[in-house]
Amino acid sequence: MSSFTLISPDKLARLIGTANMPVLIDVRTDEDFAADPRLIPGAVKRNHQQAADWGKALSGQSAIVVCLRGQKLAQGTAAWLRHVGAHSSHQLLRSGSRHKHSSLSQGREAIATGSV
Repeated sequence: MSSFTLISPDKLARLIGTANMPVLIDVRTDEDFAADPRLIPGAVKRNHQQAADWGKALSGQSAIVVCLRGQKLAQGTAAWLRHVGAHSSHQLLRSGSRHKHSSLSQGREAIATGSV
């Protein structure tokens, strides 16, 4: 089911590197990040449990939150960011390993190997 708070990997891939690129926040758990430490180009790693500390700095900005599956962690963090005034907060739809062949995963692999 589609939602106004979700963004597809393909739509996000079109925003990366543009003037309209939102802030990308990776909230994967330390365990998930250790299993695959690559980041989507331009993303920053943040702890979802500390969103109250860093979230207010995003007030008035657009943000996309990424976690392994695009579910609980991303949804909760995106909701918190909307609560503290982020202009637009979305979670990435199905950002995990199921999209190994998507343009985002290909970009992440290129960053990991230094070929961008």
